[in-house]
Amino acid sequence: MYSLIKNFFYKDPFEKEKNQMSRQVLQATLNAVASKDNKIDNVFIFIPQTGSITMHSKVSGFAGQPKIESFMGWMNRLSGIENALSQTGYGDLNYATFPMKDAIITLFFLNEGFAEDIIVGFVCEQTGNAETALGEHVYNAKKFMDGYRDRGGKPIEGIKDMLKNIF
Repeated sequence: MYSLIKNFFYKDPFEKEKNQMSRQVLQATLNAVASKDNKIDNVFIFIPQTGSITMHSKVSGFAGQPKIESFMGWMNRLSGIENALSQTGYGDLNYATFPMKDAIITLFFLNEGFAEDIIVGFVCEQTGNAETALGEHVYNAKKFMDGYRDRGGKPIEGIKDMLKNIF
C-alpha cells in the first residue's frame, strides 16, 4: 500500500517540462551508445525509489534488442541494490557487473550530486559467449558514464553529467 501511495505522489524528474531538451539529448546518447559495436546493446535508467525504468535506448544493438521489461523482474529481486552498489566499484564510479550465461549487466549507482538515487544499467546480449565480451563491455560502460574524448580530442559529455541536468 505504501508503495502505491508513494508512486502516486512521486514526481518523476524526467517528466518536468523544463528538462525536455536535456531528456532529448540523453535519449539520443542512450540510442547512440546502444547502436555502436561496443558490447553494449541497451542502456537504461532505473530509479530505485519508484522501482521503475524511466528511460532506455530504443534502437537495436549489434547483438539484437534486449527487452528491458525482461530485466525488470531481475532488478526487482535486488531490493536494496543501491546500498550494495554504493560500496562497490573503483574511483568515483560505484558499479557492479553481473556476467550471466547469455548476457552481461553492469549497474552504476549515482547518488552524489543527485536529489535521489539513480542506477544506470548497461546490457550486453551475447548468446552463449558473454564471457569473451566482458572486458570490452565494462571498459565501454565506464567510458560512456564518465565521458571521453573522441578521436579528434573533442570532449564528449558522459551520461552521469547529462543526468545532473535532469535531476
